[in-house]
Amino acid sequence: MKIKKNKVLLITIIFVLFVLCITITSYSLRKDRKLSFPEKSIKDIGVFFGETIYKPVRFFKDTINYIVDKDDIYDEYNELKKEKDNYETTKAELEELKRENKKLKDMLKIDNNLSDYNIINASVVSRDPGYFYSILTIDKGSTKGIKKNMAVTTSEGVIGYIKDVSNYSSTVQLISIKNLKTSISVKINVNEDEIDTGLLTGYDRKKNVYIIEGLSYTGKIKEGTLVTTTGYNKEFPSGLIIGKVKNITTDNFDLARIVEVKPAVNFNDIEYVRIIDKELTK
Repeated sequence: MKIKKNKVLLITIIFVLFVLCITITSYSLRKDRKLSFPEKSIKDIGVFFGETIYKPVRFFKDTINYIVDKDDIYDEYNELKKEKDNYETTKAELEELKRENKKLKDMLKIDNNLSDYNIINASVVSRDPGYFYSILTIDKGSTKGIKKNMAVTTSEGVIGYIKDVSNYSSTVQLISIKNLKTSISVKINVNEDEIDTGLLTGYDRKKNVYIIEGLSYTGKIKEGTLVTTTGYNKEFPSGLIIGKVKNITTDNFDLARIVEVKPAVNFNDIEYVRIIDKELTK
């Protein structure tokens, strides 16, 4: 019982001192004078107790602010992360659009160069992994005027010819196969004044080169010399790009010359094609 009375008395004294300190402080602020020693002492005691009481309050306040700020920072981080993800997606889409735009522009250039013929543009809709370098399917058929054996190109050069036709799709026979059933007549500017002709008979996948045979020219042919179609084939107009000379070899008997030509076309990346109707004019 005595202890409780002492506690009450102590609390009462502290409260009185605190109130007195506040009163004296207010009074001293109103009076432009120096504080006496008792006033200074009471003021210091009041400040001490005020600071002691306020510290826990300030701690909890700072803790709450820290938690709130942390949550805000985390939310901002998530928002920035979403923006970054959206940026990467948008960037990828932009690059794809740029690439497609370039291909479409190249298609228009080719169409202008082949203005004497009827050009039908089409998109590749499927490629069987098992026959990836042999055939592909396009989204145009007989309803759009597609016929068997028509030449098929991209903006880079020749890729093949129409093999089969249905009403709304067609199969393209690629020339990136080992042995072509129908050889393509090609020409090479062997020097400034002379052109030699030969036949594109197949494709060496390991070397990524076409095989050109039947040339009569025996002189040196420069690497990088352009190879194009002659127009002698019924389906292939003259001047379609095949590729560039990469190497000169001989056959197994070391007699006939074989010209290895690097394809102008990247057969791993074919999305748009154009079919050339050599019989019709615009």
